[in-house]
Amino acid sequence: MKVTSKIPEVLVNEAAQRNLIETALKEWAKSRDITDDITYNTKHDVMCLRLEVEIQDYDYTCRVMGSHKDNAIAVLLEPLGVILSEEELEEVQKWTLLRNQDLQTGYFGTNDGDIFKLFHFQAINFTGAKHVEPVLIENMFLAAVETYEEYGAEYYKLVEWNETNDSIENSLLPQAH
Repeated sequence: MKVTSKIPEVLVNEAAQRNLIETALKEWAKSRDITDDITYNTKHDVMCLRLEVEIQDYDYTCRVMGSHKDNAIAVLLEPLGVILSEEELEEVQKWTLLRNQDLQTGYFGTNDGDIFKLFHFQAINFTGAKHVEPVLIENMFLAAVETYEEYGAEYYKLVEWNETNDSIENSLLPQAH
């Protein structure tokens, strides 16, 4: 009886997937003249390129991430320095649910845990790909930027209103279509 192991094959495949992600992130960064370093988070097993972006006078953090375990590359864009209180969270979640109906790509969400932030997220699965074209990352990035160009001021108005008033008027929330 012959016993075989797939461990070496799995390790080679993981290394290839990591290389695919790293190459894609480097090619995209180079295409935009971005010199920031790609970091590797060992806890979450994710590669990440973190950028600061300004869209219509508002500052955002952008993370372009890759996970070899999920065979995915994602773009996450969130307002910089805006942490939602529990009171704001409910109103922002209502706004998010209504606005997500209007989005063509990605979705708005709020992260779980003790710190609540709004984010726009989208990802692609690259299972079976030999190469991830930088244009795919660029398209996700541009879609996220366009989303905040369209809805960012509305979001900030919602948050600013909530910070200065006890309750939010329904007129500030987008109306369902």
